[in-house]
Amino acid sequence: MDYMDYFMYRDWLWKNRKSKRKNNSEGCEMYKEFTKADLKNGMVVEQRCGERKIVINDKIVGYDSFGELQTYEDNLSKRGYSYSDLDIIKVYKFANTLRDSIKGKNLKLIWQRQKKPDYKEITIAEIEEKFGCKVKIVDKNTD
Repeated sequence: MDYMDYFMYRDWLWKNRKSKRKNNSEGCEMYKEFTKADLKNGMVVEQRCGERKIVINDKIVGYDSFGELQTYEDNLSKRGYSYSDLDIIKVYKFANTLRDSIKGKNLKLIWQRQKKPDYKEITIAEIEEKFGCKVKIVDKNTD
């Protein structure tokens, strides 16, 4: 993305800004599933590393860096990695200004990645079925 694209986008944002409403009745819609196709120009994404970037066409642009959306899976994880600091974990609506959006001021959260638990719940019956025998749960700290 070159500087001309940036200034054209900045001008487009200025022309298409919404007036501030005193009574904003829009609630925060937390999507159960949010895909790459749901990203729209002007949305702000937050990566796992904490960096915020703005969606512009097929790119996400930040202060010091940018990325291509084609390098992301449909579930907004970085392609080719099971866990990455570049995964998109939050999506916001655009704030009033470009500076506010990148700094995280006046943003409206519309999606957040659910954290995966670091354990799996399983019953003793499921364990016995898997091993094909009865099991006894013991504490490893006892003698």
